[in-house]
Amino acid sequence: MRHTILIGNPGSGKSTAARMIQPSLDIDDLLRAQHGAPLSSAVQKLGGADRFIDIEYTTLKRVLKTLTYPHVIATGGSAVHHPLFASLVANHCVIWMYASVPTIFSRIKDLQTRGIVSSSNHSNLALTDLLKIREAMYRQCAEMCINTEENNLDKTVQIIEQIHCKTPITITTTTK
Repeated sequence: MRHTILIGNPGSGKSTAARMIQPSLDIDDLLRAQHGAPLSSAVQKLGGADRFIDIEYTTLKRVLKTLTYPHVIATGGSAVHHPLFASLVANHCVIWMYASVPTIFSRIKDLQTRGIVSSSNHSNLALTDLLKIREAMYRQCAEMCINTEENNLDKTVQIIEQIHCKTPITITTTTK
């Protein structure tokens, strides 16, 4: 089964677009519910960024194994930091939701509490540098890119829906 996976930096519109499409899941929402805390608190509670990225990966892996029909899935921006992320999503339709760094900063109102996570080997980077490094990671995983600056939310959702609806659905029947 092929899901539509939305990747991109925080503020690129992944969660907002996914919430407008059914069926959909947001990995960040699952993690917040699972840990009963905002992501910034969960990162600290879980023992740091690398542990959080492992849990984010494990959560996505579990979701992909348990869903019985295609979903649109919004990942956390840090999901691409896991070394096995690209192979986990390789058989799915991965869409990179792109927005420039200035646009991301204008969209994110809660930078201090947002919980923008990076792996330990990127932990000392300025946020601007981290967001730019992620672009190469997103590009490597993505089958296609939607520029969320050039496309308003309605158009972005329409593009995702068109792509997602073209995803073949396998129906298993049992003969007795």
